[in-house]
Amino acid sequence: VRNRTAAEPAIAAGSHMQADSWSGQAGRIVTFACSPNFELHTVYGTDVYTDDSYVCSAAVHRGLITQKTGGMVSIQLLEGD
Repeated sequence: VRNRTAAEPAIAAGSHMQADSWSGQAGRIVTFACSPNFELHTVYGTDVYTDDSYVCSAAVHRGLITQKTGGMVSIQLLEGD
């Protein structure tokens, strides 16, 4: 998860958005708009998160956005093991 740097359109991300919808697309960068005051959910990982982690919650865990304000974040999809 990282701050938004790409120019692709952002996906409105509710609190239940996970990256598993993009399985098999390693290398792709997907940008999310996390709305303010979203519900926090479980994340798995540190710096690199599993695709069943919640994107906006992972961004809070990483310190990129806050739950209160939300914000734009981009993720880069990696190959799984």
